[in-house]
Amino acid sequence: MKNIYILLIVTGFLGCEKDVSLTFSSKKINSETCNNCPAIDIDVPQAIPENKVSTKINDHITGFAINILNYSEDHAVKNIEEGIKVFNSDFKSLNNNFSDSMIAWEASIQGKVSFINDEIASLKFEHYLFTGGAHGYGGNSFLNFNVNNGDKIKNEELFKDYKKFRDFAEKKFRVQENIPEGESINSTGFLFEDDIFILPANIGFTNEGIELIYNPYEINVYSEGNVILKIPFEEVNEFLAIK
Repeated sequence: MKNIYILLIVTGFLGCEKDVSLTFSSKKINSETCNNCPAIDIDVPQAIPENKVSTKINDHITGFAINILNYSEDHAVKNIEEGIKVFNSDFKSLNNNFSDSMIAWEASIQGKVSFINDEIASLKFEHYLFTGGAHGYGGNSFLNFNVNNGDKIKNEELFKDYKKFRDFAEKKFRVQENIPEGESINSTGFLFEDDIFILPANIGFTNEGIELIYNPYEINVYSEGNVILKIPFEEVNEFLAIK
């Protein structure tokens, strides 16, 4: 059964009310079961019904998934299904040459609607890719969309003043990670470039507030995993350009 996320947006136009529905269903794709085949598990939100807004959002989601699956980065694919075929083809090509040492690849992309209102939809993804080597790579990502026109919202557009929020977030980060004020941001082992605090690439909304996710390698070594900073709405509302 498909999971459905429904947003009802009520807007006024020349004194009349107009109802616009933006709905997210779940698109699930699993790999065929066979010996020594890549294990693929994909479950991502899809905006419906089909219109200009949902098409724009779905194109971004598709591009995101393809980018994760595109191991060799030298194939042009149009949809997730083609991306899976290329992923399988790349594995089989290598397996034909190195069958004795090859371990089956894995790809998992799990997405959900973490927050939605009449301005923004935040989609959160957990993804993992293994294409050989000592370990795979897992991460978390946010995609934020304007629900009225389908445009992807940049992190900078989430805030009235990006620099002021960054300064506020650094204080919260220092408290959470026990980094004394006045000490280097890297004094406890983090790897911020040039010893300067930066906001992560992935910022999104949840029902509780805003979530900042630093994925492995972003500010620390892989073995340390990701770092997540959660700030409740009551503390962050004054900085938000979108509420």
